[in-house]
Amino acid sequence: GAVGIDLGLKDVATCSDGGRLENSRFYRRMEDQLATAQRARNKRRVKAIHAKIKNRRQDAQHKFSRKLVNQYGEIVVGDVSSTKLAKTRMAKSVYDAGWSQLKTMLEYKCAHAGIVFKVVRETNTTRACSSCGSLSGP
Repeated sequence: GAVGIDLGLKDVATCSDGGRLENSRFYRRMEDQLATAQRARNKRRVKAIHAKIKNRRQDAQHKFSRKLVNQYGEIVVGDVSSTKLAKTRMAKSVYDAGWSQLKTMLEYKCAHAGIVFKVVRETNTTRACSSCGSLSGP
């Protein structure tokens, strides 16, 4: 079967079958400890906190992507521009979601398993008519 994945901020990834990878907000949870270590100029502790955040996010994404690759024969992901969104007020949340890392994991795991992986443009998908394709929205 095939599955479509929508990337977002409340849930990092929402699948078309109802499965989802919740945003655990690893950076936001450790932000206070990180600030304390930075004010104390404790570089080793800052580095350790960043490593812990990275490892937790990576572990959740590895488990999610492996489950999808084992379950489906085709995976389609929406192309969300994280670089543009990172320039807005949502920058911390965008970086905390880690969309790029998730897409990279899915891409190489699909290539290794021989599964089709596609990235689809999401431009005007909510405005386009499903039958004729004309833009009818604002």
